[in-house]
Amino acid sequence: MFSSRKWHNGPFVQHNEGIRAHSTIIYDVNFWSHVAFCIKSVIPLVSVLREVDSEERPAMGFIYELMDVAKEKIAFNCGKVERKYKPIWRRMGPQLHQPLHAAGYYLNPQLRYEETFSNADEVRKGLEDCMTRMLSFEDHMAADIQLDLYDEAK
Repeated sequence: MFSSRKWHNGPFVQHNEGIRAHSTIIYDVNFWSHVAFCIKSVIPLVSVLREVDSEERPAMGFIYELMDVAKEKIAFNCGKVERKYKPIWRRMGPQLHQPLHAAGYYLNPQLRYEETFSNADEVRKGLEDCMTRMLSFEDHMAADIQLDLYDEAK
């Protein structure tokens, strides 16, 4: 970019912002490693957004799993170095741990009966929170009985 005629003939070559951008990109030894880190961190999240935005299937039952996979990819892309990926995970936390997403994950038979299904407390709690919020006490009790059958794949 900085060797092109458009840059040299353009307005930014004389402005402080342009000079600073040129210096940062050309002379800052950390610039490109920071760019690479951003890309490694963002690509898994972009793939989640693409999947959620897809018209091919409803995404609600898959969001929890997609975000979980994205977290693992980000950790892998950061070389499993916690100080690099933990801040990103913390920012993702509120989006990942929505009760409705956990309930969708739990109730998705395509994921529920896989060996890799995470029956973590937060998943079951998310389902319980949704049922408490959406169902009357009697319907909640009936759903609990049906969940036992669902868990046993009956």
